[in-house]
Amino acid sequence: IRDVITKEIGVPWIITYDDVTAISELYADYEIKKFDLTYSAANKGTASELMIFSDIGFCPTAEQMNKKKININFR
Repeated sequence: IRDVITKEIGVPWIITYDDVTAISELYADYEIKKFDLTYSAANKGTASELMIFSDIGFCPTAEQMNKKKININFR
């Protein structure tokens, strides 16, 4: 998947994955932000996720997210 995304998509992209070391290593050349995702369907809980940006310009700042009332705690 990484090769298709990074080599064949000709526009900026954002993708999310589970937070695992192998994914971080595959996308080490890109901007990676970690965040927690709360599940509330059949199994309630929280999981750590990765959001990967091909272009850091597409990563919103905390101020931009606050203005739009988006609550994602990047770390």
